[in-house]
Parts: sequence; structure tokens; C-alpha cells
Amino acid sequence: MAIQFGSRPLFKSDTLIAIGDIHGQDLKLESLLSKILPLAEGSHLVFCGDLINRGTNSPRVLDLITEIWEKYPGQVFTIRGNHDWMLLSYVINGNKDWMQYIGKTLEQMKLEWNLPDTLPATICQALKDQGIWQWYYEQALPYYESEQVICTHAPLDYMTTHYMGGRDYAEDFETEKDDADFKYLLDRMRGELMWQFTDEDEKRIDNLVPKFKICGHQFKHHSQPRLFKMRAFIDTGCGCYPTRPL
Repeated sequence: MAIQFGSRPLFKSDTLIAIGDIHGQDLKLESLLSKILPLAEGSHLVFCGDLINRGTNSPRVLDLITEIWEKYPGQVFTIRGNHDWMLLSYVINGNKDWMQYIGKTLEQMKLEWNLPDTLPATICQALKDQGIWQWYYEQALPYYESEQVICTHAPLDYMTTHYMGGRDYAEDFETEKDDADFKYLLDRMRGELMWQFTDEDEKRIDNLVPKFKICGHQFKHHSQPRLFKMRAFIDTGCGCYPTRPL
């Protein structure tokens, strides 16, 4: 029996392709997709969140992802990042606390989609009209988990994972598997999986979560993806720095 850290059914794919934080860099995304597409049958493409804000054209990023999501049904998945949450919080609840981040994106949407204004209802309807709402809100994932891999936006941090009960999975999963309070570590960490940072040199978590872990959200550390034995950090900060790759 495969260890399952979240409540969602485990995904199965022959090949997994993960893309880090795009942050509105449409030209970088377009260039990367030209190297990835077409998707082979049985492969999955996972976007690890923070699709918008900071970059040159966030609405075009969303349009590009919509195109491939529609072209490859059941093969393209998006994980919600904290910047995606900021936009949705504005659209759904009218929350303006994050305008310093989403203001540029809202103006880009008004221009790109020829909108009359940037009011929450207008943006919400535009997301629906563009075919974005379904995958960006309704079907967005808090995490992607298979038998071998866990993809998140923010990293699984050792102390948080330990505090949430991760040690129990490593020590005695089989005997506790029917305990509902014990199961589903990832679901208890949904907020942390959008927001927290971690020490990239911390290796103890690999004993708590013995699956290969892929995440973004760490853009300040390095200009290239970082690959370790049991984890990969793939946010390069390309949304802030023009020379950094996606």
C-alpha cells in the first residue's frame, strides 16, 4: 500500500513535468512551452502556483494555460499559490489588502481583455468568459500527490510538518491508517503550503515525508532551480528578474 499524505486520490502518470512560479512572464512561459509541447499521452504538466503578478502580462499567462488545459484534458493541473490566492480573495470577497501585488495584474486584465473597469465582479466575469475560472478556481489543487512525488507551491518545512503530525506517518503509518484524525497531513497544512518558506539545506523532512518533493515560492535564494536527493526548488524569481529563467 502506497503511503498517502493527502485526502485526494493519488495521481498516476508516466511522466511528470513541473513548472515553477511564472509571475506573469508570458514570453518566458511561451518559450518554455515550445520545448515541452506536445504533451505525450500519459504525461502530466503541473504548474506549481503564483501564475500572476509582477511580470509583463499576467492575463496572457492565464490564457496560455487555458489553451493547453483545454487541449490536453486530464493532463494539465495547477496548484494555487499565495499570489493566486490574493487575486481570488479580491474577486470573491472584495479584499483590497493585497492591491500592491495585484493592482498591476488588474490593470493588465483591463487592457488585455478590453474591460470597462477592474471591479471584482468585472474581473470575475472576465475570468469566466476567458475559460479561466474553472481551472484557476474551481479545480485548482492545494497540492499534487502521486505514489512517488508531492508537488506544492510553498515547501514542506520540517518543523511545520513535524508539528502537524508528519512523524507519525514515518513511524507507524500502517497501524494508524484507519484513524481519520491521523490521516491527511497535507490537508492540515493548506495555508502553510501557500505561504511558508524553509531552509533549503534542511534534510530531516525526507525522513518524515519519503516522497520526492517539488515546490516553488523560494525565489530569493538562487537564480537557477535547485535539485537535492529528495526535493527540488524550482522558483527562480523570474517574475522579478528579467535574466532569470522559468
